[in-house]
Amino acid sequence: MKKEDILYIIRLRNKALSKQKIRQSVSKERGISYSQTNRILSKVNPDKHLFSLSQNQFKRLYTYGNNLESMAKYLTVKTGQKVTVLALRDVAHKNKIKRDSSTRKPPGNQLYDSEMEKQICSGYKEGLSAQQLADKFGFKSKRSILVILKNNGVKSRTKTQIRNAKISYADFSFEKIDSPEKAYFLGLLLTDGYVIKSRGYVGIDLVDKDAIELISKITNQKYNVIPTDNENHKDKYRIILYGKDYLEQLERLGVTPNKTFTTNGSQLNESEKELFRYILRGIIDGDGWVRKDGKEFFISSASSGFMDWVLKEMENMGFTNLKINKYENEHSGYYLIRTASKDNLKLLREVVYQEPLGMARKYKRLHQDGRSETIIRGTA
Repeated sequence: MKKEDILYIIRLRNKALSKQKIRQSVSKERGISYSQTNRILSKVNPDKHLFSLSQNQFKRLYTYGNNLESMAKYLTVKTGQKVTVLALRDVAHKNKIKRDSSTRKPPGNQLYDSEMEKQICSGYKEGLSAQQLADKFGFKSKRSILVILKNNGVKSRTKTQIRNAKISYADFSFEKIDSPEKAYFLGLLLTDGYVIKSRGYVGIDLVDKDAIELISKITNQKYNVIPTDNENHKDKYRIILYGKDYLEQLERLGVTPNKTFTTNGSQLNESEKELFRYILRGIIDGDGWVRKDGKEFFISSASSGFMDWVLKEMENMGFTNLKINKYENEHSGYYLIRTASKDNLKLLREVVYQEPLGMARKYKRLHQDGRSETIIRGTA
């Protein structure tokens, strides 16, 4: 028999194939008889790698382990080689090791070793769940994993941490308004957002896909399409963020339940006030108007307190000759800030709408030379 044939047989045996399958494969691929293959197999110890954990450890695992499938999984991970139930039985038979069908509990130390414990603790710290680790190392349930973690001083994750690990937007926060995009999102929420406290979420529905895509990007939350049955209306795009923390953070910023008539604006710190121009842009994109020729703009709200805050912050930015007018309607009325001042429009165009961000429609209106006097509402 050639040397390469012998090596071929050894490789097959080390893959933990049964002798019958090896004989059939060798006969078909190499034309070697069963008797010749048997002579080589009798001299090969295919499971030598299993005893890298010592024969005593193998004996304990085989004798007292919950099931051989779990043991095979564990040894595959530990040895880095494919271990099958058939291979385990083969080794046990050769070494006269029998399963203990009465207790399945080891006398003394636990089945797993220190190296396995290190791998489990490391995996948990890297973000794997207890259940994932149980599946990976062949444990029947995650309870054993939690015991290992506790014995090694690794604290189990809290319910909040577990929940956040499953949430794509867990890293997003309103605790600080520290970017133009987040400030713009706040402006949209102040106008078009809504808070459902009983269900613990804040949401926003928009017809402008470019604006919702920006929110989706910064929050890492997918949006849903809300189709309309009315051909005269556009589909809406919705994003919802769940979490008590969000509701608490947004309370300071004026985004509260039933805010339409009650919000008084955001309580901003000095660094956040530097980003007010982006908040203002979100407010205008949400509940504002820009005339089609870009020569006039409006901001409206049903809350007088909110309009007072907007006016004050706009004046701090350099807007001049602004005033709030009240108009009656079937509800309790609404308030309007309106200006066609060239200086105000220049400030709006060159500071607030200086560059593309979110909704493109109003940006384009302010950066073009159209002469139409038609007034178009924000969702037109």
